[in-house]
Amino acid sequence: SAQPTFSQFVSSLQRYRDGIPEIHHHTAPQVEFLGRDLGVYDRVFGAHNLMEFESFVGELAGKSIYLPHEQRSPRPNGLSVKAQIRNLVRSFYSADYDALRDDLPPESSQLGHSRGSQLFRRS
Repeated sequence: SAQPTFSQFVSSLQRYRDGIPEIHHHTAPQVEFLGRDLGVYDRVFGAHNLMEFESFVGELAGKSIYLPHEQRSPRPNGLSVKAQIRNLVRSFYSADYDALRDDLPPESSQLGHSRGSQLFRRS
């Protein structure tokens, strides 16, 4: 469908990934980019702790850092995600959940998705 519901999109995610390169790239598990062993990084910052990330970068830079969140999507009110769809997401991104389990915000287990993380590699 050209305008799938969230459930339809998740249920057909692999077909969308196979047919549309932009969707393939933007839905790739994070471990494809970061690797499965996050132990190579000194710190992992999720989007849920952006202020801690700003403070960390500010200390490195020697000045106050503010990272505005300029790309926002409106959140639908009352979005309900069925357990079946959450399970599909959790299964597809199981490697991400395994690698990032210590850095995910508590609500990610309810929403069925992980959030972006900023990482710093050990020197």
